[in-house]
Amino acid sequence: MLKNYLKIAWRNILQHKSYAVINVFGLMVGMSACILIGMYVKKELSFDTFHQNSDRIAAIATEHAFFGNMLSTPYPLADAI
Repeated sequence: MLKNYLKIAWRNILQHKSYAVINVFGLMVGMSACILIGMYVKKELSFDTFHQNSDRIAAIATEHAFFGNMLSTPYPLADAI
């Protein structure tokens, strides 16, 4: 039965080439976006996990007028925190 489904699908692809190209392109873009988002989430969740008590780490960002947001802070801030 699967062989018949594949045969019918192949015939439809050959008859309607433009729709097939559009569908395959859309599938390709959707899968690429899903993979890229998954890689980004994995990177964000693995940030500083090699430290002991990594669940207690907080990042402090500073906002600069010229450079935007940065994860750099002045050294005396460590004693203040």
